[in-house]
Amino acid sequence: MPPKSTVSLRRRRLGTELRKLRDAKGLRLEDVAEHVGWNKAKLSRIELARVGLRRHDLHSLLDLYEADAATRAALDALVLDGTERRWWMRYADLISVAYQEFIAYEAEASHIQDVNFSIIPGLLQSPDYARAVITAGPFITDPDDVDGLVLVRGRRQAVLTDEAPVRLTAVVPEAALHQHVGGAAVLRGQLAHLLERAELPNVSLSVLPFAATGGAYVGGVTLFHFAQTGDPSMVFLEYQGGTTLLDTDREISRYQRLFDHVLRQTLSEDDSFRLIEQRRKTL
Repeated sequence: MPPKSTVSLRRRRLGTELRKLRDAKGLRLEDVAEHVGWNKAKLSRIELARVGLRRHDLHSLLDLYEADAATRAALDALVLDGTERRWWMRYADLISVAYQEFIAYEAEASHIQDVNFSIIPGLLQSPDYARAVITAGPFITDPDDVDGLVLVRGRRQAVLTDEAPVRLTAVVPEAALHQHVGGAAVLRGQLAHLLERAELPNVSLSVLPFAATGGAYVGGVTLFHFAQTGDPSMVFLEYQGGTTLLDTDREISRYQRLFDHVLRQTLSEDDSFRLIEQRRKTL
């Protein structure tokens, strides 16, 4: 049975392994492209996980690279049939390709580090708060889409409570505890939801206080880390209107330093819990 992983991750693994096999044979992109009858750009896109690969074409490459039986079986399992989908594909008419990719990595990650300097992170939002955030944005053009977008955000949160839950390290700005997104009642419910999520053993939640100097960044930063050593970490930057994916070692290190810098200035988890509870009671 193929491994349970997302389209994007399978492509990354497959591209990485094919590049390693090519390098081991001392072949250039031009050499391989000429042998299999492709252009150089196509092979490059496959190795960079920009496009998928048919099983027949994979076997042509593995023949050229003289891959052993174990390698063939492992890489063959990474080739997706065209009909395979994930739950979020049902909402492809509502969510952008970038958002689909974000959800795909989120679903596969073993550890997520998430900080948003303006609002509660999506994995910790209550349905009412999520609805208020979605409808407050200037990029929602069709009110009929709102219910679906709220549902997508709720379904994403299953990664926190399924049989093998992801480990989440989340930083919440103190300002988000005071901003009446959706009104006082919605915020009160959100803070109660936040306290409930903080009780999960796989969730580490801390508050970045007003007095901290680490909150100058505007937007959100999410780092995805994966259990398999062959899957390098990924960074998603969230800003008004979209997200940007970063995957180079330099960029990952840069934003890991940012997250660590912010985390050092947060309140402890216990103090954060007490602050959230105190704020909830005043609403």
